[in-house]
Parts: sequence; C-alpha cells; structure tokens
Amino acid sequence: MIGNDIVDLNAAIKESNWRRKGFLQKLFTLKEQEKILSSPKPHLAVWLLWSMKEAAYKAHQRRYSLERSYRPKSFSCTILFSEENSAKGKVQCGEDIYLTQSSFSNKYIHTMASVSEEREVIRNIMSSSENLRSTFISHFAEIKNYCENQIVLKKDGRSIPVLSYRGHSLNCSFSFSHHGQFSAYALSLTNY
Repeated sequence: MIGNDIVDLNAAIKESNWRRKGFLQKLFTLKEQEKILSSPKPHLAVWLLWSMKEAAYKAHQRRYSLERSYRPKSFSCTILFSEENSAKGKVQCGEDIYLTQSSFSNKYIHTMASVSEEREVIRNIMSSSENLRSTFISHFAEIKNYCENQIVLKKDGRSIPVLSYRGHSLNCSFSFSHHGQFSAYALSLTNY
C-alpha cells in the first residue's frame, strides 16, 4: 500500500501558526516535539513530520480499508536520514511500520509512504491548477496501455479512491494529495 502527502510551505505559513499554544502537543509525540524544537529549521521539521504522518495515514487507511479517523499522535515518526533536499524515515502505527521518502524544495514538501522500501513508485507533483485526476488517469492508461476513456476513478464507501477498467476493479495502490498551490499523486507499480 502507498500513501502520499504534499505541503505547500507558503500556504502552511498563512494557514497554520504551529507556534501557538497546544499546536505541537495536539499533533506530535514528545519525541517529535523535541525534534522540531531542536531543529535548525523548526518550520520545515513541523511540516516534514506532518507530511510523513499524513502519507502513512493514507497508506494505513487503504491497507486496512478503514473508516476515516485520523489521530496524528498514533502515528510516530522517526527520521532515519536527511540531507538538503530529501529525507527517509519510518512511521509506526501500532505494530505497523511505513517507510517514507520525502523530497523538499523551497516551495513544498512531498512524502510517500509504503509498507516496504523496494516498491517501484511513480510520482508526479504539479500545480493545483492542473487536473490531478485526469492527469493521473492519462498517465495510468499510458503505463498499462489501456484505453483512457475505459478507466473509471471513483471513491469507495470509505472515501478511498479506486480504479476500474472496462467495469472490472483494478488492484492497484495509488494516492492523491493536494495543498495550496500543489497537488501530487503516487502510483505503486509493484502489483503490475
């Protein structure tokens, strides 16, 4: 299973004051709060950890076909490796572990989470003015050599997006995300 999350850093500055009383305590474990507050760039640490939690939540929800119920502190993040434009980490939810890969620019942070690191994943980050779903369907049709107008994208009863082709459900793992001026999708090629 795969999940992804994108954070528009400019939108995050305008929409969320992470320094306000109770913000960190509500969303992050004590260990994560310490990581944020000791970081040379605490603003980026907040949104990196947040995107890790969101991506793992999406993978977890899809994996177990769960109802929507997000408790951020139940997803515990560890950054395993970090450099200027990328990071690798893990997120634990109960007994389940999700491995994350994050990339950053001065405009966004994008994170993908999956149950194993060896997954071959296609990702696409775009302006939110582009149509995320139609771009995804076009890309998927090209990869699978499917007729694009025979692919249907809809949400199941738990609001999880699913694909079908010519009336048959497809077993594929993908994830959408959007925030501010950016949107993104991730598609696992493992099942193909």
